[in-house]
This record gives sequence, structure tokens and C-alpha cells, in this order.
Amino acid sequence: MKNYKDFFNLFILLFISAVIIYFTPKFVSSAAALTLLFFAWKSKKDYFWLAFFILIEDQPGGLFAGGMADADYRIPLYTLLKGASFTITELYYILMVFKARKIEKKLRKSLKPFFSNWIQAFATLLVLLILISPVMGMDFTSMRYAFKVLVQFTLFYSIFRLISTKEELVLFLKTLVPFAIAAVSFQLFSIATKQQIAQLLNPAAGLTQGVLSLNEQTGILERPIEMVSIIFICFTGGLFLLYYRRHSLSQNLLIFLITSSFISIIMTATRSWFVGFAAGAAVYFIMREKSLNRVFRFGAVVMAIVILTSLYTPVLIDQIENAWDRIETLEYIVKGDITAAGTIKRYDVRAPAVIQAFNKSTIILGAGFSDLHFTKNDGHVGYHNLLFNAGIAGFIMVILFIVYLFKVGFSAYQQNNIPYNRVIFISLTALIVLLVVNTGTQTIGFNTSSLSRNFLQAYTLLLVNISYLIYKEEKFKEFNKKAERSS
Repeated sequence: MKNYKDFFNLFILLFISAVIIYFTPKFVSSAAALTLLFFAWKSKKDYFWLAFFILIEDQPGGLFAGGMADADYRIPLYTLLKGASFTITELYYILMVFKARKIEKKLRKSLKPFFSNWIQAFATLLVLLILISPVMGMDFTSMRYAFKVLVQFTLFYSIFRLISTKEELVLFLKTLVPFAIAAVSFQLFSIATKQQIAQLLNPAAGLTQGVLSLNEQTGILERPIEMVSIIFICFTGGLFLLYYRRHSLSQNLLIFLITSSFISIIMTATRSWFVGFAAGAAVYFIMREKSLNRVFRFGAVVMAIVILTSLYTPVLIDQIENAWDRIETLEYIVKGDITAAGTIKRYDVRAPAVIQAFNKSTIILGAGFSDLHFTKNDGHVGYHNLLFNAGIAGFIMVILFIVYLFKVGFSAYQQNNIPYNRVIFISLTALIVLLVVNTGTQTIGFNTSSLSRNFLQAYTLLLVNISYLIYKEEKFKEFNKKAERSS
């Protein structure tokens, strides 16, 4: 039970937060949320509070959904001036910048990631994009959007200070990875009741995740999407923990949670996410030594789940089959049909529209956060949107940074005499998933669709950075062993 203390505490805090928001007056929930900032500031468990705020941003079961500023049952929103409002999560991000600075001063050492020069370069690019935006036209709405992007990207400073050790990373993952079960449970609830948890507490609430329309012929929900950002962390974090064994979680439990994450993504019928997860898993097994045994164990767990669900919840099997039918349309793309038999508009409709708008931008630095970008951007075509937002210069910077990270990973991989020499490349499976998902849902760039999606970039870099520290530590130990033997 001790191993899951943070998970259970997080689950309880999530439950209490839902009760306060849905069953108390708005001024009470707003005040209660501010007290959370106080506890987050004073707490030594920064990994716990980071997990909490990302979890509520991912709207589990449709809870804490957004909407207008005066909407009931949403994450508290605080208005400083007319049109200038902050969610509680944005206030948390701002507060954590000061806490991260305080932590670094207290330790009296730099906690910068090994790629800090790249972070500084991207920060400079972000400032340039904001500076050029007024030249192309920038109304108050676009200015507000740009400011929110700035707030989100403070995380690329603070996250490496809040979670600076391998022990803190393991605790963060142990807190969130079990939520793979929660995500699947929420999906099963949606399948069984044709609604989300949020509609039980507020019947007037709209559906907040995915396409939950009912197919009248089959009685099956089209795409029950739940907590995909959390599922991303569960899947990639689970793979990391499966390789890095210095923790107390059962290997079989990790396999079960990773498998659950994959099944959850299959049920969403979101093709780019399915291909991304499949690519990440494939790279993981290729890079692992003696991993064939785990492949069979994964297969055994999957088969057990399929058999049990087919016996007791046949509707789930129907749901997976329905989702798989949609995923199978990718075959048409392989054959040259970019519309996937008319089921995809990304490459023949959305992408050309974004490129047409890009041609009206500065080209070198794109459209920045101008009105042009605000009205014409499309997160369904991530790479096109990245080019549109940051221009040729920004697009090239992203590509070079990705190449740099893989170069570091390959360099460590070649050091066969170093324990955990593959740990950096294992962590890069998260980046591989992001790269694939970005073809259909923007997860790379300055303008991702939500705080939780934007967090995935920072989380991925955190995973790579801690993996680099693990590798360097093991390399130093190996060097000392050789020195002792030679003396």
C-alpha cells in the first residue's frame, strides 16, 4: 500500500475537488482552489502537485470542463481585468516559476537540463514570434492567446527544477501511471451509459472528450476518448519504469498498465495516436536487450484481457472492433489514398488551407501569434501548423533539436559496457510517439491545443533529461570501478 500512497492521495484530492466544484457555491470552489496554490508552494512533493494539475486539465470523465468564464462546474477562473483571465492551473504555472527559482538558489547549483542552450534558443524564437505578430495584425484576442502561450512555456523552465532527480521522476510516474485503469474505466462507463461521469453530476454538461455520438445501427459509441494526455504518460512512463528497475513496482503490474493504456488508445479510434503508440512500443522492444520474454508476457496479458472482456463485457469487444475498423482505414493511405477512403480531410483539405495561409505570412518566421495565425491555424495537421506558426526558421530548429536528441541517445546506446546505456533511447520512445501523433494532433510546437497537451512536450524532455543523468551517473560509476581495478 505504501508504494501507491501518492496515487491514492491524488485520487482522493481529485474526488474532493469534484465535490467542491459540483456541490458548493462558486465562490467557495474559487477560494478552495487558491488554497491549493498555498499547499503546492509549501509542499516538498512538487511531483505530486504537478501530477494533480495536469490530471484536472485532462478532464477525467468530463469533469472540470472549460467553457465560458461564468460557466458552472469548470476549473476556477480568475479575472484580473476585463478579457484577462487565468485558470487555476495557469496561476500554478506562474507560481512554480518562482518556486523553481527558489529551489535552485537554495541548492546553490544549476539544475539546467543538458540541452539548456536549445531551450534558450527556443525561448528567443518565441519572443521573436511575439514581436513580429503586431506587424501582421494582432487584436486583443490574439494578444491574450500569445500571453497564455508564454505562461504555458514557463514550464520549460520550472519542470527541470521541480523534478530534478531520478527519484522524483519515479515518484511522479508512480503517482500517475495507475490512472491508466481510471481512463479505461471512464471509457467503459461511457460505453455502458452513453454519457460521461460529468453528466451524472451536471445533466446539462456537454460532452468534453472526443466524439461520443451513438451509432443507431450498432448501438456503439463512435469514439469514447478519455484522458489521452495522462494515457501518454502512463504508456511512456510505464515503458521507462519497465526498463529502469530501481523502484518498487511489480514488473507484471507495469505490463498490465502499459497494455491497458494501449487498449484505451485503440478504443478511441484515433489513428495517429494508435500508430504513435505502436511505433513507441516497437522501438522499445527493438532497443531492449533480451526483451523477447517481455513480448510474450505482453501478449499473454493482452490475450487474458481480451478473453475476460469477451466473456463478461461483450460490448467492449464490439467497441474495439468498431474502433479497429476505423484504424484499418490507414491501409488506404499506404496505398496512396490520402483521404483514407473519404474518412480523413487532413491532407487534402486542412493541410492545403494551412499552407495557403502560411504563404501570406513572413515565411521565415511564419505568422507568429498574429490574427492570421489565430484564425487560420489547424491543430489537426501538426507539422503544417508548426511551419505556419514558427516559419521555416522554427521548423528547422525543431528538426535539428530532434536530431540532436537522437544523436545523444545513439551515443549512449553504443556504450555497451555501461549499465543502463539504453536508458536515453528508451526515454526517446516518448518523443517518437509525439512525432507520429503530431501528424494528426498537434503535440509539437508553441501552439498546442491545451495545457495538458503542451505539458507532454515538457514531460518528454524531462524524461530524456533524467535518463541522461542516469546514464552519466552509471558511466561515472563504471569509470571509478575501472580506476579501482587498475590501481
